[in-house]
Amino acid sequence: MKEYSNEYTGLNDWKVLFHRKHLESIVDGNLLPPVAVDTDPSNFCNQKCIYCNAYEYRKDVGFGNLPEGHLLKLADFYKDWGVKSTCIAGGGESLMNKETKKMIPRLYKNNIETSMITNGVLLDEEYSDILTDGSRFCGISIDGANKETYKLIRGKDNFDIVKKNVIFLNNVRIFKNSNLDVNLKFLIHPYNYTQIYDIAKLAKEWGCNGIHIRPCGLDNVPGVENPMAKWTEESKND
Repeated sequence: MKEYSNEYTGLNDWKVLFHRKHLESIVDGNLLPPVAVDTDPSNFCNQKCIYCNAYEYRKDVGFGNLPEGHLLKLADFYKDWGVKSTCIAGGGESLMNKETKKMIPRLYKNNIETSMITNGVLLDEEYSDILTDGSRFCGISIDGANKETYKLIRGKDNFDIVKKNVIFLNNVRIFKNSNLDVNLKFLIHPYNYTQIYDIAKLAKEWGCNGIHIRPCGLDNVPGVENPMAKWTEESKND
């Protein structure tokens, strides 16, 4: 199993020991700046996932991007504050904000370790070049091992687009001998739980470094009450 040795990544099993002073600062009441922060450039999204955990929020407050210039200000603020890393993700699709392309190089310049979570639809050639220049991790959410399941869960027929973009990103990564880790992200759902092995095969075929698999929060699906109980009962007959 691969171990991440960088002390600023959340994937390092020893991270608590690296950051003992931050834990002590909580007890002392003299809080230090966070080691890692999340950056949410946008709550716009180009998909309609049936398990969306931001559905209610976006329904209430609407959609929007962080204002022009704000992402670059954040990148500089992180450096001044003492933040060491950030994950660009959000309550929507991070690449829906066009200024994300400008923020990532600024983060590199400021020595902020950078990672990204995306659905991969907008992961074009320019982003592939930018990410392989210095990002540590890119997770692409896919949730289906074929076009039919993908569309059923994610609400859009983008499977082939994402496949092309992931393969291109991995080819650029290999060509540039980049340290970027490219992973598929797979949320287990009643519609896809039989495809875990298939999605692992796709990750290998598409040239990814790995795959991230975990259950989705079905309590976030609007109108669904205790869906896991129903799923568990039905699965007994499989």
